[in-house]
Amino acid sequence: MSAKVQERPKVVSAFDDLTAAERTEIARFVTPFTAGTGTVLFRQDTPEDRMYLLTKGLVEQVTNLPDGSNSVPLTSGPGESLGESVPGDSPGYLATAKVVEDAAGFAIDVERFRELRRRYSPIAFKVLYRLALGLCTAVRNLDAEIAARPARRPGTPVEQAPGLAGRVHALSQGCVGFLRRMPFFEAFEDNELDALCKSMRQWDVSKDQLLFTEGEPGASCFIVIKGQVGVTVERHGHIVALADLGPGRIFGEISLLDQGARSATCRVLKDSELLEIGAGEFTRLFNDGSKASFKLLEAVHWNLLGVQRALLAERTGLQRDGVWVLV
Repeated sequence: MSAKVQERPKVVSAFDDLTAAERTEIARFVTPFTAGTGTVLFRQDTPEDRMYLLTKGLVEQVTNLPDGSNSVPLTSGPGESLGESVPGDSPGYLATAKVVEDAAGFAIDVERFRELRRRYSPIAFKVLYRLALGLCTAVRNLDAEIAARPARRPGTPVEQAPGLAGRVHALSQGCVGFLRRMPFFEAFEDNELDALCKSMRQWDVSKDQLLFTEGEPGASCFIVIKGQVGVTVERHGHIVALADLGPGRIFGEISLLDQGARSATCRVLKDSELLEIGAGEFTRLFNDGSKASFKLLEAVHWNLLGVQRALLAERTGLQRDGVWVLV
């Protein structure tokens, strides 16, 4: 299968499934907006007071880099979100966002939203879930765009039937300790992390094991404890390497979150220890309505933001050389 840049939808829905009571509650910090072509939604380094979830149109974001040049523009479309930050970011926007095709969607009051997140509000969970879905769309679009470019470093295909194989067992104390040190899980109480660990399986997997292939349904997501996993796509009959994932990296969650097909192929590059959460357990953890469910969604959300940042940095730096190197 050849990777192709996905065609963006013209319009998407965002909060159509909310009840009347939820719509009343959400209206306190989420408001509809429309903006004509040429409108600037926010400027780089100005205070971050709004996030945006697009349902229509296109918005282009450009970052002024320290050397005075501009980044490669990032175009966001329906279903994608923009203006988000991660803990530790400066309080200002990281880019300037300008509408390039009449846009509509929802503006989210950042301070009110953060307050509700701190209280683990159910309505904040629903908004955060939609922002996470927007990041899934953005990451898929970036993956497809990068994969469609010429590359200098092709991956090496290894013929092997997909399907996880290796030694599986309950989580070791070492793995549990590793999770406790991961920034994604630092908000979890001990009992919450223990419950999460009980939903996981630990795999000892040998080099060259194929974990899943591009285009297949998502059955689980993984955390790398030891070793290395390679991410590739097939383009014009050639295998292209996108990333090498080491300890602490989460992968495979996008297809579980948005119910789409796998956007890439993942294979073990070095003998590895992996933690797996199956699709059923992933869904159950997200739907139990607990604080731990909210914290898991936040962990996934921060991870997706990190993935998007890494792809954007790679994309910006590589296009300057005139050739896209996929690593």
